[in-house]
Amino acid sequence: MAEKGRSRRGGQQQKIGLERIERLFELAEREFRRHPERSHRNVLLARKIAMRYNIRLPQRLKRRFCKKCYKYLPLNMNCDGGMKRGSTTIKCPACGHVNKCLG
Repeated sequence: MAEKGRSRRGGQQQKIGLERIERLFELAEREFRRHPERSHRNVLLARKIAMRYNIRLPQRLKRRFCKKCYKYLPLNMNCDGGMKRGSTTIKCPACGHVNKCLG
């Protein structure tokens, strides 16, 4: 018998949630040039799914949006990057926040 408040299918829901998150980031990347507002909305939806199903975002996806304003940051397009002591810094063009990524 499952504990109170816990779902028996939690692992399956997390797997489906992660697939949806990855799909939303694919759509955000594809649509960014023509419709950047859709890309930003897709990031917000992906983040909501991650919070709802308690999914930790993979490191490669964490680097794709600003941690302050949650705007989509396309790779090598409109963000300033720099290297410092083994960590990468990415500056958000929308709000100016500096995101630090280790590794």
